[in-house]
Amino acid sequence: FSFTQDILRSPLLCTTPYTRRRMIEAKYLFILVIFMGTFLLYNLAVAIGPSKGLERLTTFQIGISLMMVSILFGILIPIQLKIGFERTKYFSFFTIFLIPFIVPAIIEGFQSQGINLQMELVQMLPIYVREWLPIGVSFVIGIISMKISIRIFTAKNL
Repeated sequence: FSFTQDILRSPLLCTTPYTRRRMIEAKYLFILVIFMGTFLLYNLAVAIGPSKGLERLTTFQIGISLMMVSILFGILIPIQLKIGFERTKYFSFFTIFLIPFIVPAIIEGFQSQGINLQMELVQMLPIYVREWLPIGVSFVIGIISMKISIRIFTAKNL
């Protein structure tokens, strides 16, 4: 049934006034807008609500969060375009669903073992560069992934 839907969807996709490149760029922009909206809502909750448990995020923490989102979708979107959404939907569902449970356990395991993941090279950089480095890396990952996705999607025979 899903194969039939793909066959029926392809002519509709070809009749849109947007290029394939613009469609992929819109997908990445949508993910960035969702991230920024989530960040703004979190800051609003911190500003309005009592200060128990919630604290303002630093630039570094925002960058690390954006980098995790960039890595996740930077891998997921090109795979979905190459293999197909139907074949990767369970993988993406379980990945997105399990990350909030697995990542804190991994971080807690590292902290309990005394493993420090800070690299000496990063520690030698000025504090301003260290704060903004994850955001820069996130945008580089996103741009590379977008270029790969555009190349995959333009070569795909619809």
